[in-house]
Amino acid sequence: MPARMIDGDAIWGSKKLRKVSPHLRWHYLYWLPLAEVNGTFEVDVDQIWATIYGTIFPFVEKEEISQVINEFIRADLLSVWNVDDKTFGFFIGMEKPGRLPSASQQKKYKKLYPDWPGLLETSKQPLGNLLDREGKGREGKEREEEENDMALADKLKNIIYEKTGKDRKLSDYLVSGFRKRAGTEKDKLAQFRDFVSSNPDNEYPLHAFLDTEVEELLVAPVVTGGLVQNPDVLDVAAKVFEHCDLAVSGKSLTALDNLLKNGYKAEEIIQAFKYFYSKLDGFDQKHAVRNFFEKGASESVIKSLGDYQKRQADLQARLEALPITPLKARQTDEDEGEDIF
Repeated sequence: MPARMIDGDAIWGSKKLRKVSPHLRWHYLYWLPLAEVNGTFEVDVDQIWATIYGTIFPFVEKEEISQVINEFIRADLLSVWNVDDKTFGFFIGMEKPGRLPSASQQKKYKKLYPDWPGLLETSKQPLGNLLDREGKGREGKEREEEENDMALADKLKNIIYEKTGKDRKLSDYLVSGFRKRAGTEKDKLAQFRDFVSSNPDNEYPLHAFLDTEVEELLVAPVVTGGLVQNPDVLDVAAKVFEHCDLAVSGKSLTALDNLLKNGYKAEEIIQAFKYFYSKLDGFDQKHAVRNFFEKGASESVIKSLGDYQKRQADLQARLEALPITPLKARQTDEDEGEDIF
């Protein structure tokens, strides 16, 4: 990766960086040099930890790196996308004039990561051309994006109201984060509608929806194009729905997929869920799927049932091993000499 000069004034006065949790802001300066000459870097937690933190900040946990990615995306500092099962990132604003080498200079470098999809085709002259392909100035383009965000916010609010009957206020940076997410607006709105339908009681649906983005990108997707990719996941989800009329979706599908990948059998997962569901009252049963799969109840219930079944099997084995002596009628000497009429 190239040496990189940092624009101090831009960072010190950054409104976007101010949206990041204060205890995580310091990471930004250390992440900027990750970008190659075209501004792209691979979003791989292990690789990032080894490059930045392994030597000088070994106390930083990898879970914190995932939090940093989420925070940067939410603050509109970072855009992420998938190419060939890998996740790449681009620091938004790096495309501005003078921050990246020109296209001709970039050609000197081999095996660069894919270009950010948000880069304009015409910016291949030098990067960061001030006009877009329709000839609009940067200020005009930003003004148009703000207008688009206003219209998008109304669409998102309508979906939330339609599915929950509640009117929610949406912050500008969340709406902007939704717009920056990879995919067409139509597809993203459809995904959000499905998410709200599956999580009608969530107080912050858009926040929760965007919070799933990095987790879904860093692993192979369980759902692609609205279809569950793993037939074993689909089979368990269908049996759960058959039992309680609750659909397994979103993060719960990912958690279910992880259970199966970690060696748990479909039968024991289903049995454990049925037992877990039977112990809940009417109100808690509404949240049974989420609590069982996403909140970590699944493994403890499976283990508890497994331990119980093992104890029962051990007890049965001990009973079967006990010696059995035939019972004999007890007779006394007097009985033996007694005449019976």
